Amino acid sequence: MNSWIREDVRTMKSPFLQEPAFSMSGADPSEIFFPLPSEVRGALSDRLASVSLNQYPDHKASELVKALSALWGVACGNIHLGNGSDEIILNLFLATRGPVICPVPSFSMYEVIAHVAGKTFIPVDMTEEFSIDLEAMEKVMSVQDIPGVLVVASPNNPTGQACSHDELFRLLELARNRGFSLLVDEAYFPYHKESFVGALSQSDNLLVLRTFSKMGLAAIRLGVLLARDTVIREIDKIRLPYNLNSLTQEAALFLIRDHFHLLSESVAMVVQFREKMEKELLSVPGLLFFPSRTNFLLVRFWPGTGSLVFAKLQENGVLVRDVSSHHPFLKDCVRISVGSHEDIEKLMKILRHFSEGTRS
Repeated sequence: MNSWIREDVRTMKSPFLQEPAFSMSGADPSEIFFPLPSEVRGALSDRLASVSLNQYPDHKASELVKALSALWGVACGNIHLGNGSDEIILNLFLATRGPVICPVPSFSMYEVIAHVAGKTFIPVDMTEEFSIDLEAMEKVMSVQDIPGVLVVASPNNPTGQACSHDELFRLLELARNRGFSLLVDEAYFPYHKESFVGALSQSDNLLVLRTFSKMGLAAIRLGVLLARDTVIREIDKIRLPYNLNSLTQEAALFLIRDHFHLLSESVAMVVQFREKMEKELLSVPGLLFFPSRTNFLLVRFWPGTGSLVFAKLQENGVLVRDVSSHHPFLKDCVRISVGSHEDIEKLMKILRHFSEGTRS
């Protein structure tokens, strides 16, 4: 039965069959909890109502590309758009000759998409402090015969930490020496504010990935690849036609050109709440959290209690992502998304209660 299905696909686990994870506000952990103002949502609804649904979308998304060019100061020829970042990652891996190499723990979809694309995925352990082990990376890269792609998320998910520019330049040089490309995933750039885009002019093997999902626009599924125009032209060859629908293009144009300040203000509010969470967590004995440049915190609970605390949070309606089984270095760790004042108070009440129980 189903003998036509690839054997490696048969043995894969669907990412959608895993237990769902939600933030304290009931949303996916990577979303933010600030909705657009009602008057903006109304104006957006009017704009979308004017879209001709009987016509195919602009396959080049020309106006949106111009808007992004103006927003980020990047030439139009250096921009490639996708139906979310995942589509862009898939197209890049499909275009790549060799393996996909990635420091881990990191975004789990890199491995999933690599397998879908028929590529070998090679994980390279980070240090226990979640920094990239450059020496280990160099050893792995040195034995690769076919050039592929090195993928680095900065800031990283689920650790929340970002690479320094010195680290990224060393990785870029390492990739160049082995004929690899370097993909820097800047999904959380709005929170980090530092970008490696400036290095694009210095190298044709560098690609930078961004998304609008972490700024409150997860529903429109808009991913952006930034690279030299010679690279963009190659990746564009395998992009499916009309991959970005008209509603997404119109919504993105409306919000980027007329209301981008609202998205930036939402990000700033999340950062404030993250800092509040950090201060509150410092008051709980035995907890360890890692510095974050994102909209979440990676928290390590008391030894041997990670799954117990996670279950306690579930019992009290606080469902966050349990990452303790994703990698040995993540033992007893949970990724907690930033919530509102009320969400944080609820979380801290549970953690303090649990802390008292572990010490009694």
